[in-house]
Amino acid sequence: MNGPARKAGGGPAGPRIQRATLTTQIVDLLKKRILDGKLVSGDRVWAADLAEEFGTSIIPVKEALLVLQAENFITNIPRRGSVIRLFGRTEMEELYDLRELIEIEALHRAEAAGALDDRLIAELTACNERIGALRRDGGFSDQPAAFEQDRRFHDILVGASGHGALSTWYTRLNEQVQIIRYASWNIGPRGDKTYDEHGRIIDAVSRRDGGRTRAAISSHLDSIRRDFRDAMAAGAEGGAEPGRRRCAPQDARRRRAPGVS
Repeated sequence: MNGPARKAGGGPAGPRIQRATLTTQIVDLLKKRILDGKLVSGDRVWAADLAEEFGTSIIPVKEALLVLQAENFITNIPRRGSVIRLFGRTEMEELYDLRELIEIEALHRAEAAGALDDRLIAELTACNERIGALRRDGGFSDQPAAFEQDRRFHDILVGASGHGALSTWYTRLNEQVQIIRYASWNIGPRGDKTYDEHGRIIDAVSRRDGGRTRAAISSHLDSIRRDFRDAMAAGAEGGAEPGRRRCAPQDARRRRAPGVS
């Protein structure tokens, strides 16, 4: 019968989790850079550069990139390395179709549960007012903060359904949408539109009118689709070539990244 694993010196082997823990930290750091817009669609990331920045061997970095590839944050392109995921028009449309399906289903459930209440209205209103305070020249003065509030607004709507799995999958979907936001919203600012369209959703909820709320959500998402189509078309006409920026260490060479040990 096999006993517990033993190390070379004869004692019991300790838990072998250090590399997995390090890989997880690197995954979390890179994912945060993507969701904060510090790495955008088409940016190249090189394992050797990241290993130097983080002060680690290349192995956990490569493992982290494989995890991010499995989660659809990056794509590995032969002879070009890893690239932050690129989205074509069809993929963008499909993601927003899924958003609409989930949000409408969540709203049906929230309405049936009597969750279109004053508490939901207050949460949505507070979130939208934070978005409103970040508007500037039609866009946003602080994009990461505005995008986070926008995500929260829709998370609150879906969360009102009380369906945990629906909310979890919606959050994962929104992480992919976040990549599209940073790729496209710089071309077509949506600060005023977002605030006004959210306001119409809140007004419909305040009327306890499920049909009007569903229509306001669909109208909001249709507006985003149109702007993304225009942004993508403008990028194509301008000859923009994604994937040309290389991700180098963010501060100084050989400087260890915060949170990586």
